Amino acid sequence: MRKKIWQAYLIVVFLAAQVASAQKLVVRFVRVPPGAPGALHGAVGAYFRGDVKTGHEKYNADDEKLSADMMRRLAAFVNTFDPNAQQSSPEWPAWTPKQRQYLEIGDQMQARPFQDQAIINLFRKQLGQ
Repeated sequence: MRKKIWQAYLIVVFLAAQVASAQKLVVRFVRVPPGAPGALHGAVGAYFRGDVKTGHEKYNADDEKLSADMMRRLAAFVNTFDPNAQQSSPEWPAWTPKQRQYLEIGDQMQARPFQDQAIINLFRKQLGQ
């Protein structure tokens, strides 16, 4: 089951605050840089930090644009605890047991519903629900 959950993609959970009512934000990073064998472990950090530059052998202009979009959302989250503040679509939905959605970051960003019950169970366990 563990291999199924983690194979080919990364999941990162952001907690807005240490209170029970805080929104839980989930992102699934599936972007495959040119020439890479798949979504690379830890790659999401380079995109959120802006360490993705056109001309580097691993990245192209699409990667740089995606990184810029991700950094804007992270800055909005840090400033307002809302990654959707002053952002263009798509909206990054809050994950709840009833609305099981996340933001998928791949060739583009899109809100998606969870389809894999194993992932849903993992998040319920980690979020104490």
